[in-house]
Amino acid sequence: MWATMTGIIRSALSAQKQFMVFSALVILTTCSLSYSQPQLVWLGTLGGNFSDGVDLEVSGSDVIVVGNSRNSAGYDRAFYWSRGSGMIEITPLSGYDSSWASRIKYGMVCVNSGARNNRFIRKAAIWSGGSLNPVRGWWFDTTYHVINSPAIGSYWSSDTENSYNQRCGYIYVGGSGRSYNTCSWWNDALLPHELIDSDDGYIVGFYTASASGIPNYKYVGVVIPPNADPNTYSIIIGDNCIPRSIVGGHVVGTIVPPISTRSSPFYFNVTSRQRIDLRGRGFHCSANDVSRDGTRIVGSGEEATDERIFYYPLVWQRDISGQWLMFDLNRWFSSGGSYLISVNAISQDGRYITGRGYNAATRRIEAYLADLQSIYLCESHSGDVNNNRCVDDADLLAVLFAFGRTGNNLGRVDVNCDRVVDDADLLQVLFNFGSGC
Repeated sequence: MWATMTGIIRSALSAQKQFMVFSALVILTTCSLSYSQPQLVWLGTLGGNFSDGVDLEVSGSDVIVVGNSRNSAGYDRAFYWSRGSGMIEITPLSGYDSSWASRIKYGMVCVNSGARNNRFIRKAAIWSGGSLNPVRGWWFDTTYHVINSPAIGSYWSSDTENSYNQRCGYIYVGGSGRSYNTCSWWNDALLPHELIDSDDGYIVGFYTASASGIPNYKYVGVVIPPNADPNTYSIIIGDNCIPRSIVGGHVVGTIVPPISTRSSPFYFNVTSRQRIDLRGRGFHCSANDVSRDGTRIVGSGEEATDERIFYYPLVWQRDISGQWLMFDLNRWFSSGGSYLISVNAISQDGRYITGRGYNAATRRIEAYLADLQSIYLCESHSGDVNNNRCVDDADLLAVLFAFGRTGNNLGRVDVNCDRVVDDADLLQVLFNFGSGC
């Protein structure tokens, strides 16, 4: 039936009809849509020349960003930022000279205190209401997410600290008092010793396993389900996968082959246990965070030439057909010499992002807060909906099936990017029918 319909539509495209199509397209291109400009706020520093936003949380009408900066003395310091308070320095625990923030949940910030010149001396703590309190006396090399239940972290085993060869994960399930240690030797690693994030009882991490080539190990990404013993059961994401975030059963991260100079992003659905390797940009590309509904992912890419380094702050949007489309956010946020470098986190509603960029006004690398609400992630095109370089029946059918749909995630069926699939999109496909075939 659809083949007959498309045939009728194509045959009806007479010279007169072509003129009508052309006229419609001219009208469409001369009309402008009124959307407010995207908002970008540079957060400044703690007196040094660098800051980086690593996580954020919406709190009522405010947005809180946590991250890391350098103070005027050159030491690393965690920070807490809100519109009302500005940037607040989180000083390390007594006896330490540096602090680093990693996560925020319910207004509480996960902070590591440590020594600037020794990465094995780190102490996990929670900052809340202006007070920094150590967490259960654990010693971690790096603490990622100790706020939710289960609380998690990773550390170097104290009895092998000087040999640099045993890494351990720690899980504490609040209320039940259950705890697990998952320690593994580098070349005989079967347990998820590097724990990255937790949400709704799920934990993501990875372990190292023997592999051919140089180096002689590979990363294996895993998901530990709620109440599961990580020493006996976990869901395998895949070889060479390093997860970076889990939200609402959606996992994102980086694929790092053992002997490759490239890295690439991935998405994993815990329910379906399906992994999708996303299209990236640059030699090194990572998916860093995901919205709770799993329709928007943020990350970063970069590549170097002999002359300079190129940075790509990226967002992936899942359209109504389930296809992932990638966009460079500097298309909207690069202005006056300023540009974004990375995107580290996105709010659960998919509206706000944070990371670091170059602020031309201060000539510094600074953390930022950006609002994506006014941005429509879409790129107009000539009618090649499936992007196979040929405008044909498949593109026409895609527009017909989506005809009448509206929204912010229509994808390439919204040919002219006006947030509705209508006559204008159909006319664009018909006018360019046969191009590139």
